Amino acid sequence: MDSIRVFFLFLLVIISPISVAEASEELYSSEQLVSRQFGEPSLKQVRQGLQDVLVKVAGNRDVLSKPVILEQTRSAKRMLQQFGYRAAQQAIEPDGQAKVAYILRLDFDSRAVDQMLEAAGERPLGALRPSLIVWLAAQQRGQRDYVSPDGYIYDKVKAAAEKRGLPLRLPLLDLSDQRALPVSDLWGLFDSSIQDASARYRADAVLAGRMIQTSSGNWRYEWLLLQGGKPERFSGNGSLNSEIPEVMDQTADKLFAALKGSGFSYRLEGLAVRISSVNTLSDYIDIVDYMKSITAVTAVHTVMMQENTLELMVELDGNLEQFEHALGLQPQLVPTESVGQDLTGLTLNYRWLR
Repeated sequence: MDSIRVFFLFLLVIISPISVAEASEELYSSEQLVSRQFGEPSLKQVRQGLQDVLVKVAGNRDVLSKPVILEQTRSAKRMLQQFGYRAAQQAIEPDGQAKVAYILRLDFDSRAVDQMLEAAGERPLGALRPSLIVWLAAQQRGQRDYVSPDGYIYDKVKAAAEKRGLPLRLPLLDLSDQRALPVSDLWGLFDSSIQDASARYRADAVLAGRMIQTSSGNWRYEWLLLQGGKPERFSGNGSLNSEIPEVMDQTADKLFAALKGSGFSYRLEGLAVRISSVNTLSDYIDIVDYMKSITAVTAVHTVMMQENTLELMVELDGNLEQFEHALGLQPQLVPTESVGQDLTGLTLNYRWLR
């Protein structure tokens, strides 16, 4: 114990800043476009907002079909903490006439939402989620070019990703991007070029799409999803308002499924996690905070800190695969070697990169 105190006193002098893992924010809030400001949102609006939050928090669209969820959303207003309106930068046409639109924001009680999910046999996915970078190319009036991340198409991508709580990264489309991924390679959906160009953004998955606008004004789409180095291709057609949310839903479903693991759940106590190259108090704090932020983790105990090696005892109430996947989302934690004869004796070994 004395050696641990000495270690921390020493580290207080040499703290250095480090990057932290990306997390999805505002999981318990939802927004919807409305045609006017009401004093209080209607039950229909609150129920829709709660349903959006449940899908976002659980990471699973099927949660809305569960009888417990269907029953409890009838009293959605009990879970509403606050609401507010702000002007939107677009119009809405509720009766065929364009009117100034407003955005209604609804904030729900996180504990009540978690309890509802637990009653339905679901667990919150957690705030730490795989990130996605999206590349788009479009053909309009016979011309092919990158889709600008500042344009209205990416606005729809960002809105759809936010609705699912999916952390999104957008390409800069600077000279480095254009050299690494010419328009011709993006249009051809060449997975090796797209993967190489995406490396600088350090996203967990890549979505690339080519879009062709038809004479009717609708679009045809070809999509490429790269997850774990495995390419998956699919296609679609229709309006931007229908296709973009659908493809983002499909992508989120696939990425979040990995966090759900096999579905086998158990309580695991005494899982040892040993991390080398822990050189500063800042390192220690960030590692422990990261562990505690993982949904499946119920407790984190410091066992030992010796010769820059930190050993933690982690208690889990969930899936071991989900825990290991969550650790993999922190780029500074690099797995080295795991040893153990059974669940109670398992040790996970990692190295901390500064």
